[in-house]
Amino acid sequence: MGVIELVRKLRGLGVSEFQGNRLWYSNGTRGHLHASRYCEKLKSTGVVTQDLSFTQVLSGQKKVCVECEKSIIQTSAEKDLTAAAKFLESVASGVSYLLDKSAVDQFKGYPGLLALRYNTGLRNLREHVNNKGQFTGLENMRDECLTLIDNSLLPESPQTVHSESMRYAALSCIKTLLEQSGSSYNSDIWGGRAALSVCGDTEGYNYTKNNPLRNLRELWFSMCDNSATSVESVYSLIGKDDLARIVGAPEKLSLFDFPVDSQPSTGETLNAFATRAWSHKVTSVLSDVASMWVDRYETYFNQSELVAFGVVSSDKVEYGDHRNQYDFSFMGGLPDPVMTAHTIVRHPTASGGFITTVIVCPEIVARYIENVCKSRRRPELTPVVRDVKSSYRDHAETVAALWSPKDRSSVYQEFSVTYKTATAL
Repeated sequence: MGVIELVRKLRGLGVSEFQGNRLWYSNGTRGHLHASRYCEKLKSTGVVTQDLSFTQVLSGQKKVCVECEKSIIQTSAEKDLTAAAKFLESVASGVSYLLDKSAVDQFKGYPGLLALRYNTGLRNLREHVNNKGQFTGLENMRDECLTLIDNSLLPESPQTVHSESMRYAALSCIKTLLEQSGSSYNSDIWGGRAALSVCGDTEGYNYTKNNPLRNLRELWFSMCDNSATSVESVYSLIGKDDLARIVGAPEKLSLFDFPVDSQPSTGETLNAFATRAWSHKVTSVLSDVASMWVDRYETYFNQSELVAFGVVSSDKVEYGDHRNQYDFSFMGGLPDPVMTAHTIVRHPTASGGFITTVIVCPEIVARYIENVCKSRRRPELTPVVRDVKSSYRDHAETVAALWSPKDRSSVYQEFSVTYKTATAL
């Protein structure tokens, strides 16, 4: 919406800022109106000054210089009012954009986490709407925005958020482990040398494009990418038909370098026999590797002991993804719901350009947060404290008030010392 249209709308809403008169300048009485005497389109002579009401200017009978349209808004009160109105005008498209994003969000298979993530953003937006909608005349715009936001909230399932955060953290940590391990022959997570020698490198210069292990990784995570909280067995997750689809065909002669204890069938060519033997071998490898991943997942998922640790960062750790902050700047960003699902306490005021945060969460979530922070290369994390008592919320709030990681002279520089003191108080 242009400036003229916006001011016309605000007048229609009855705001007082645009009800009076203002001086305008023109080349003669019939020329375009200029808000500034110094507009470059005004001639040096023959300039007429006109005292006109906003009604006269906005009626359409007078033409306003395009360069001077923005100058209609002059006082600080007018600027604050129009800025608030523009923000309220943008809320509807912002909410629509947000809901579109939620449909393809990385947490879409986790309804509890998805609702926590987007509803937190929507409620932050609601607070902004309340703050910016305090001007007289903007009440209807504000109330329409608030109603839209309330009607756009996703269905919440707080009873599942904890288990969903554990599952997502466990799967994410396995993904990180797979990414960090690459195609190392010493990496047990890929089945070691025996598996990689049959399936081929998963990455690097010599990697095989149709690598069965890479195919297994994609299948495994796509089938796990939902909020179910346990995996009964590898066969309930990946069956024989699934394995058959991802085995593919060998791409290099070197992949046939393994012993077999069978012979070609009658009339079977050597190439067909070798390919059949390779497929049988790979299927066995994939089954073993998938079983190992399930075991690792269950181990991670059961790391539910609460731990406490501190984070020193230039921003709030749960809002650390700048891409999300950019996409959703109209509401202040979207939080990481895996973090938000647990206890996060920070000192109310940042000091020295950094924010100190205390987090209490299950051990596997702490591992997840560590991986996320390492990928950002900015936050500093303390070692975890394991002796977490039932009053951990009170303890975390005390630690947040006392902990001074950047003050070498403070007895509360060390997180573990501060936490021990907090539990004793």
